Amino acid sequence: MRSALLILTIVAVLSLLANEAQAQTISVGDRVGVTAYGDGVAFRRTHSTSGDLIRRWGSGQEGRVIGGPVSAEGYRWWKILYNESQVGWSAEGDSRGAFFRPLTGQNTYPMMALYKAKPARLQ
Repeated sequence: MRSALLILTIVAVLSLLANEAQAQTISVGDRVGVTAYGDGVAFRRTHSTSGDLIRRWGSGQEGRVIGGPVSAEGYRWWKILYNESQVGWSAEGDSRGAFFRPLTGQNTYPMMALYKAKPARLQ
């Protein structure tokens, strides 16, 4: 009985991880939201940590990916249009988590502190 439960648990975890890997794919044209982990993510004029800081975005901010990715300084950078008026670059995340994630539908917000969490659907 314990062996069967262990096997079912392993299968469920592997399934979640596989689904998460598919959900993390960001593409030009995607709507994205800043995660709880990414709260305060830098929004810069260029795809560099030394690029001029336009502002910092808080969790829940949304934007649309309009360019990228560009690999620089150990990060994957995306050009994002925020608030339909500001264009800049943000790093996708670091080894500990995602700064922003694709939003799959209306009223969806990635309410999580860790990379491996799934977005929550707001009612």
